[in-house]
Amino acid sequence: MGYTNLKMIFLVVILLFIYSCSTIDKAVPSSASTTILSSFEVVSNLNLEITETSGLETYNGHLLTHNDSDAKPVIYFLDTNGIIKSQIEYREMTNIDWEDIAISDTDLYIADIGNNYGDRKDLKIYKIPISEIQNPAVQPEILALEYDGQQSFTRQNQRHSFDGEAIVYAKDRLLLFSKDWINFNTDVYAIEPIKEKQNVTSLQNLDVNGLVTGATFNGSNRVVLCGYNSSLNPFIAILKLENGTLQIVQRITLPVKNGAQIEAITYFETIGNDEVYYLSSEAVNLKLGEDEAKTNGQLYKMTLKIE
Repeated sequence: MGYTNLKMIFLVVILLFIYSCSTIDKAVPSSASTTILSSFEVVSNLNLEITETSGLETYNGHLLTHNDSDAKPVIYFLDTNGIIKSQIEYREMTNIDWEDIAISDTDLYIADIGNNYGDRKDLKIYKIPISEIQNPAVQPEILALEYDGQQSFTRQNQRHSFDGEAIVYAKDRLLLFSKDWINFNTDVYAIEPIKEKQNVTSLQNLDVNGLVTGATFNGSNRVVLCGYNSSLNPFIAILKLENGTLQIVQRITLPVKNGAQIEAITYFETIGNDEVYYLSSEAVNLKLGEDEAKTNGQLYKMTLKIE
């Protein structure tokens, strides 16, 4: 058997090992989490076309998602089993680093705000009418952003506080949550949805003890953040939104053995006393010499109890 074949067999063994380990830990993460977290499960492995799923939103019974940095400006429409049903490539947009999407009653917001190196001066959010979501030629409005507190744009690889991967539309406000690579907390910024150029100032800081990668709103008074820590242990932070202020109610480590790069979350529906959410994780790349293999990203389903 040739050396190349041996390497490929070794990669396959590693992939099988990862899949066997990337399972749901049936143990309850902590005694406190039993009050809100009802269930968490893997729904499916995602198509390799969406290996870097980075945003999730609910629309007409489907899940919307997209890839992040340097991918095509495409929104994918998934069913709740994670199957791609259709996709739209927008001709009037580019995807430098799409990190999240949010939806209001009238508009879809696509956040091109990924800033791993802290040197971007072209952060923006695309805004399109929901009525035009299926139109590949739709002309978006552009909301250009600058962080008021950022003084340096020197390239820094994940050693700064001005990255962002999470937006949510909640109670007539578009909120952005920072991904703070230094302090592992998050700053909350309000984005004016009708202002073309704006400097954004932190409204409050939340000690989430991790890197925030996604956000969603339940339509009432709950915002849920998702993310992971430096060991890729995924978590959610359940926030209460009251009088324009967010409070951390509970931080829950998600029961995924060996971790996962959870990148996105969306509220889907309420059934009885439980709220249903979907989350997604990016694929994992493995490289051995010149050979490379890729695992699939995954779709998860989670239910939280209504307080």
